[in-house]
Amino acid sequence: MTCHTSTVRRSIMLLLTGGIATACYSWQSVPAPYTQLQSAEAKTEYRITTTRGAELWLSAVQFRNDSLIGIWNDNGAMMAGGVPTMEVKSIMARQQDVGRTMGLVLPLALAGIVIATRTNPPPPPPPKPIGPISCPLIYSWDGSVYRLDSGTFGGAITPALARTDMDNLIYARPFGGVLKFRMTAEAPETEHVDAITVLAIDHPVGTTVAPDARANGTFHALGKLQAPIAARDRMRVDVLPRLVAQDDISWEPRLDGRDPSNDTHIRDGVEVTFTRPASNQVQLVVDGQNTEWAAQLMGEMVAAHGRLTAAWYDPATTVAASAPIAKAQREEGFLTVELWNGAAWMPVGGIWEAGPEVAKRQVLPLDLTGVPGEVIRLRLESAPAFWSIDFVGLGVQVDVPVTTHTLTMTQASSTKYPDALSRLTTRDSRLVDMEQGDVVELTVQDAAPVARGMTRSYLLRSSGWYRVHGRDTEAPITATLAALAAPHGAARQAVVRLNEALAALAANAQHVGQR
Repeated sequence: MTCHTSTVRRSIMLLLTGGIATACYSWQSVPAPYTQLQSAEAKTEYRITTTRGAELWLSAVQFRNDSLIGIWNDNGAMMAGGVPTMEVKSIMARQQDVGRTMGLVLPLALAGIVIATRTNPPPPPPPKPIGPISCPLIYSWDGSVYRLDSGTFGGAITPALARTDMDNLIYARPFGGVLKFRMTAEAPETEHVDAITVLAIDHPVGTTVAPDARANGTFHALGKLQAPIAARDRMRVDVLPRLVAQDDISWEPRLDGRDPSNDTHIRDGVEVTFTRPASNQVQLVVDGQNTEWAAQLMGEMVAAHGRLTAAWYDPATTVAASAPIAKAQREEGFLTVELWNGAAWMPVGGIWEAGPEVAKRQVLPLDLTGVPGEVIRLRLESAPAFWSIDFVGLGVQVDVPVTTHTLTMTQASSTKYPDALSRLTTRDSRLVDMEQGDVVELTVQDAAPVARGMTRSYLLRSSGWYRVHGRDTEAPITATLAALAAPHGAARQAVVRLNEALAALAANAQHVGQR
């Protein structure tokens, strides 16, 4: 996939999240590179000029996944936007004092469209949809700033879907024997957090650890990983350069030319080829995340239920009511994995939904016994535009000494829950409920010093679920619900909405071109 396709996908997300604002101020120049921009607080405004001459002004700017992302205030409504760094011509900054704002940030690019001013606006957009759904976010203190490190239990949108998730904490660093974290609620939903645990994993230098892709609460020690020797998408396009390294240069599916009635158009993914390892017991390692597009569509699917949504949260009906959405998550939101056995593609598992907030490393053990040949071919697929994949690797299962420390949480500061510490340290029915804008500060005691020859990694274990704020008092959208109930209905609806967004994008470009 080319960079152009990536920016088009993000431009579509921009159309769906609401409009574009421009402004003109006196700014101070910000020098490149921009990787130092990691602020999660709206104390500085930035005016970004793209190589195509478009302008975007943002606060709460962060560098993530090769893009600069942030939020802006559009007549009181918090909008999301951003631009890939490769499309940035210049950045100007001005300090402001608008108080602390924790907003949902989406990596949206403006390079594919020209921004119209308020004096000559584009045609009015369709009714504003439900915002992308999320989950509690965990920011780790790295010694200088809090950095977004985990999206916790993505996809657990009803009590029946509550689960325990595990995630690497890449940025966590101990200072004075403690680690500090910030848990935030940033989406229009209620977060029901049951428990938060930090694990310190000591493992030999030269190895790493990562959670199991089956969301079973386990993790794996990883040795040296081999990159694929070939990779192509379903359009037979060579995508190897995007998958051979963990470098934030990701593969994303092609968007256009899809027919929702064509079964071959409602799936997308990559086929990767590896040199066969010496052992039959191997580990498939995937660094990836769901897209904001997937989160947006999930929010729309929830909203379509209207008054029927209440059944999801009623203890008497939540299991049955949640079954269709759970099925859609498994079929469309997960990355299904298939192995070529010499004669046919054989299902061997899946990569659990990762959420859109941060890329997540997940490990799927595979048994190659009986698979012939000198190479291994694997296919990873989901609904179109639901996943962004940074790296795919293959390793041999390693047997090394690993020590796990369950760290003690010593503080959980919450203005709403004086007993937040006791609520979060045990998985029980005592939840910490968080509304959009709520923050809980966490302090965790680190383990004893690391032994010689070992290194330490941190894993987050989080339990809970979240309630999406949809259109709970409105009538259900029966046509959408009927479409979702059909086989692969969520994927077909995704393609329908994708085509609508592409048409809106084309109409916007035509309008601007006629100005």
